[in-house]
Amino acid sequence: MSLVVDFCIFGMFGITLEVLFTSVKNFFRGLVVGERDYSLKGESYFWMFFIYGSAVFLFYYVYPVMSSWDLLFRLLTYGVLILLCEYVFGWLLEKLTGKCPWEYTSRFSVSGFIRLDYLPVWMVLG
Repeated sequence: MSLVVDFCIFGMFGITLEVLFTSVKNFFRGLVVGERDYSLKGESYFWMFFIYGSAVFLFYYVYPVMSSWDLLFRLLTYGVLILLCEYVFGWLLEKLTGKCPWEYTSRFSVSGFIRLDYLPVWMVLG
């Protein structure tokens, strides 16, 4: 039962962070283009609950193995694993639904599924 509860906690935590991140990003993007919008509207996708929730499996099985590793190497590994999962889930969603919910267009994007410049963010969140 603990795994189900943790799955839900990871899912809700991930969606909450995503909504916070997109609201702040949209606020500052609006300031740059001269559109002041103080609503702080954030967004996510229903699929993300399951994607963020599934991270519990990664940390249940990976963390015990890596807990004795050097902190920097552990953070880098977390970041790379999260990027790998994001790529796989993006690819799967595109194959299953015809569209990936996120479409990165940055020069740092890989196939539109991940952004390599987000690695430091994923390292810290990992």
